[in-house]
Amino acid sequence: MTDTASLRDYYVEIKRGNIPGHSIVHKFGNNIIVPNGTWALVSPVSLASATPGSGSPVRIKAGGNVADDANGAGCRSIELVGINTDFEEVSEIMTTSGTGISATSVNSYWRLHRLKAIDVGTYGVSNTDVITFENADGSADRALMRAEEGQSQHAMWSSPSGQTAYLMEIKVDADTTKPADFRVITRERYDIVIAPMMSSRLKILFDGVAGSMSLEPKTPNIELPALTDIWVEARGAGNSTEVSVDMEILLIDPSLEVPSTIQADVLAALSGDGGMPSLNNQDSYIIRS
Repeated sequence: MTDTASLRDYYVEIKRGNIPGHSIVHKFGNNIIVPNGTWALVSPVSLASATPGSGSPVRIKAGGNVADDANGAGCRSIELVGINTDFEEVSEIMTTSGTGISATSVNSYWRLHRLKAIDVGTYGVSNTDVITFENADGSADRALMRAEEGQSQHAMWSSPSGQTAYLMEIKVDADTTKPADFRVITRERYDIVIAPMMSSRLKILFDGVAGSMSLEPKTPNIELPALTDIWVEARGAGNSTEVSVDMEILLIDPSLEVPSTIQADVLAALSGDGGMPSLNNQDSYIIRS
């Protein structure tokens, strides 16, 4: 059996880039007001906007602040990370445009995973105002960074083509005086948009959370095959409330893997062959506060 110290060392080596084909994805999201009794994505944008059935170039939406400009005092450039029309994870850096519409992205995106402020015009600042990315035709908002955060907060992620991922840990937070329910949903083959299509499926339900609750098993609790969406929704349990989510995902690219003693040992444990119980075959489960 692989012990906890070995697992910890394994994840450290992944972060250092010493285990080829393996990487850690940290996804976190926040919704400052989820409605009472109605499910909403833990993100500033809606699930429908975040999961279009095709790829589109994107641009920065008109509005914002004059300081968030190529030569401004605020945010001057933003890195986008997402899934392109070849279903690969790609990134690019776009220049901000103040209150106007920006140039169009080089890539067309099925999914936007992350926005991150890069260059700023004043030491110690980030984006002055909200910066929203929309489809290039203006048809839908796709992602946004709230003012002064310098980073999107979007509790959704999609696995690229040819790679398998595993949800390793998840933590949910709600106002201690205004509890919330959370549900983790997956959908395989997000590239199929003509019937028959794959159904979305409940994988984890956190019921009546007031404060924090986490799931940190020794083995992955959800396997995410290539081209699978995973997202987290929340609803107020008596009142509207503010919620946050943190997820840690292990991503494996088989084409880059190199056998090693520690890798073989830990992966055996992760698959349930090392004596630790595997949750991969669990359909779904409920966690109550």
